Formats: sequence, structure tokens, C-alpha cells
Amino acid sequence: MEQLAGLTPDLILVQIPDSEFEVIEQQLTAIAPTVFYGLDTEWKALADGVAEAGNTTDALSGQKAEFEERVTAIQEKYRELIDGTSFVDVIRWSSSDPGTFAIADIGCSEIARDEVGMNFPEAAAGAEPLAWTSLPFEQIGELSRYDVITYPVDVEGNPTEPFVPVVETNTWQALPAVSSGRALGVFCPGNNSYGSVIRYLDSLDSALATLPAGV
Repeated sequence: MEQLAGLTPDLILVQIPDSEFEVIEQQLTAIAPTVFYGLDTEWKALADGVAEAGNTTDALSGQKAEFEERVTAIQEKYRELIDGTSFVDVIRWSSSDPGTFAIADIGCSEIARDEVGMNFPEAAAGAEPLAWTSLPFEQIGELSRYDVITYPVDVEGNPTEPFVPVVETNTWQALPAVSSGRALGVFCPGNNSYGSVIRYLDSLDSALATLPAGV
């Protein structure tokens, strides 16, 4: 809080769990006017709110147009692939227990599923996200039922540090999608702003372009 106060902000934007915000709300508002968004805030609404609070709505309009162009371009370029392919996005968090991974149905795969229209699994309505359930490495082999696997890479294209233990397993390397070039590393800098989402879409586009013919 001392470091934050030392920045003498005119406005503080916060997106953390509701329970955590309740603990520090008074301290934050004592420093500067504070705008709070819960973690369940839809990313487009968050972008709109941040732009309005920061008086950057003109720049946001340009990003929105670029986002729509990217989505349309991917849909048109890969229409047949999108319509006939089952995808799964896998993740491993830095906080994951050893020997576990998860199926990611939140984050950037939401963009691919809900905006682009790709067939990624998601939790049933009202259920907790699949991404919150840790799965043992023994279940990696079950990913073979999907046509294409996406997994997280850094800006250099290397598997993210938390995900390295997954790609090093024999089970991962034996997956048909991995051995046939249908496991795609995709860079996801975040899904809470148009700028980050556009970078994800660019990475997704490049990854899809590497798929072998006939997938």
C-alpha cells in the first residue's frame, strides 16, 4: 500500500476476488478513487470500463475494429477446419500440484470458442470451470480423443515454464496429435483487453497455419 500511495495515482483500477477487495477497499479509496471489477466481469465489459475510466475510448474503438477483423479473417481462412475439428486447450499453472495439468476452458481458449467458434470443451452451465480441476499426468492419454491440442507457449514459442513437465512426459510425446504435428503452441498474453486478445489471435492464426493437410 505504501508503494501504491507513493505513485500518487489519480485513479486505481482493481480486478481481484471480491473477498480480497473487501479487505483492502478502504485503504485503496483513501489513496485515490477506486474502480473495482470482480473476476467474473466479462472481458469486453472490463475493457469498456477501463477505457471509460481512463478516457481512452477512441483508442479502444480502433482496437475493437481490429479485433473484429482478426476474428473474421480466421473464420474465413479456416472455416472448414473450424467446422469439422475437435480442439482441446491444456494448461498447467505455476501453482499446480506436481504431476498435474488441467483442461483450460477459461482464458484465451474462451476467445477461440466463443468468438471464433472453435469446438473447445467447456464446463456445464452453472458448474465450476474445467480449468479449476487438476488432472493427474496419468490422464494425459485421454487427450487422444481430440483432433487438435493447443498448449501455452511464451513469446519465443517455447512451452511455458509450468507446462514443461507435461511435454517432457512419455505419455504426451506418444499422443497422436503430438506425433503428427497437431499439437499447437499458442501464446496467450491475457484475455482481459483487446490488445492482448489480438496478440493471442495472431498467435492462433500462425499456429493453425502449421497444421498438416487433412486434419
